[in-house]
Amino acid sequence: MFGGGEIDLRDARFADREIRVRAFALWGYTEVIVPDDVEVEIKGFGLFGAFDRSAVRRERGAPRIVISGLALFGGVGTRVKEAPKASFDRD
Repeated sequence: MFGGGEIDLRDARFADREIRVRAFALWGYTEVIVPDDVEVEIKGFGLFGAFDRSAVRRERGAPRIVISGLALFGGVGTRVKEAPKASFDRD
């Protein structure tokens, strides 16, 4: 509320084929970053605010992220980024 936040799901391990994220922005901004190899659906509602739908993607057989919530005089943004490469240190 009156601020901002970021949820980065690129390093997340999904326990199920579908996960749900509820994002609320009350006079502020929330950003959800999703990996580039998942399906994204956005069901949020903006009242004098907006839900960015630029990350909506259809990937058959991929894990699915459903983003819902409310943007009241604020915004919820979504952005697709490449998942970081795994690096392992070997001794």
